[in-house]
Amino acid sequence: MDVPECTIVRPTYLAIHLTYTCPATCDHCCFSSSPSRKEKLSKEQVLAAIESVASIKSIKVVGFTGGEPFLMPSVLEAAIKKATSLGFITRVVTSCAWAKEKSKSYSILKSLKENGLKEISISYDDSHSSFIKEEHLINCIEAAVTLNLRVAINICVEPACIIDKMYIANLLNQNDIDTSKLIIAETIINNTGRAEYSNERTLDKRKQLGSCGHILRGPTITATGKYLPCCGTIPFREGLSIGKIETGSFTDALKNSYSNLLYKWIAFEGPAAILEQVTRDEPLKLSSSAFDGNCNACDVLFKTEHLYKKALRLAQSKQRSIELQEFLYKSLGTFETPEQWLEFIADDS
Repeated sequence: MDVPECTIVRPTYLAIHLTYTCPATCDHCCFSSSPSRKEKLSKEQVLAAIESVASIKSIKVVGFTGGEPFLMPSVLEAAIKKATSLGFITRVVTSCAWAKEKSKSYSILKSLKENGLKEISISYDDSHSSFIKEEHLINCIEAAVTLNLRVAINICVEPACIIDKMYIANLLNQNDIDTSKLIIAETIINNTGRAEYSNERTLDKRKQLGSCGHILRGPTITATGKYLPCCGTIPFREGLSIGKIETGSFTDALKNSYSNLLYKWIAFEGPAAILEQVTRDEPLKLSSSAFDGNCNACDVLFKTEHLYKKALRLAQSKQRSIELQEFLYKSLGTFETPEQWLEFIADDS
């Protein structure tokens, strides 16, 4: 029986945060990016990082994000070229702040496509619109569509927002842009990063809780040089750091993360379920209804020191149960150990 790729616990996507500098200061930014943030990776670090994952053939896509990756044009271009030369599909995430002129927007994306860029993922919503003009959004999308790049537009929505999927579709239609080949998606806001400090967020009924589909599947290298075992939505919690650029190889760090019982428990049951168990004897008991998504629950788990330590102890006491879950996942073909995805490499070569 063929198992859908998205259900298998194995690394398939690498995100590289080039910088946390950004022309926007969106109030929901999980990275708390802004013009005043200065963290960034050097070209040498980025190229070495890409080279380091070349041996992990289960990773198919390398994505560059931030911050605003287009603030580092020479690094971005070199990174795309390097990743493409190693057989990766490349993606860049952007706010389109740089796309101020039509001709220049086309020229910039044309150069990136010539170096191998396949996909562009655009972030735009109410918060972005305070900093990025719609004209810039249109310039970027028009250029990308003309160049036959795959285009996805991601909109963070919340109650009473103005910009949603329908709004963007109408805007594109007004500018004679064919939306049939575009992906326009709505995502809800997690109360992490800068959004953690907003008192106006409300829990969205579309929140995603349960087993985490990112941990051990979509590792990240942050703009501060940390290795993370997941998508990087909460990049500043030490419990989610599995290594650093200056102290060891990414491949070794990722392999070691697969022996972490807490990470596997999150992959199987999710952080909200873990917090429910961890706080059963606490004065303040936490249930899944308290969180607006897995990332929000995970943030609470890793930033609250005594809960994090309790979770580590509980994971150790549940080792046999977690290992049984792992065995069941393996028997269904939905969990691969490092030995398997490294063996997967050998089969491909």
